Amino acid sequence: METQLVKIHPVFGEGTIKGYATVKCGEFTFRCIKIIQQDGQKPWIQLPHQQAEDGNWYPLIQCENKSIADAIKTEILNNFNNEVNKNEVS
Repeated sequence: METQLVKIHPVFGEGTIKGYATVKCGEFTFRCIKIIQQDGQKPWIQLPHQQAEDGNWYPLIQCENKSIADAIKTEILNNFNNEVNKNEVS
């Protein structure tokens, strides 16, 4: 399944959330994929989730196919890292 980054929405300032991504995967568009980076660590992504009445957090979507999940992750993080590198050079 073809994976295409639609947009990265950067978040500036303090905190571990560095941005949100929108990705198109086949006929589906996934929004609000968090790009998270803790100090001294590589960035990673978190698919959308929601807090339930019981206080626990539950995923809104899950990708059971590892190759598709890896393609989404790679597409987002490669583009995010390129944006970070461009901003550091400027």
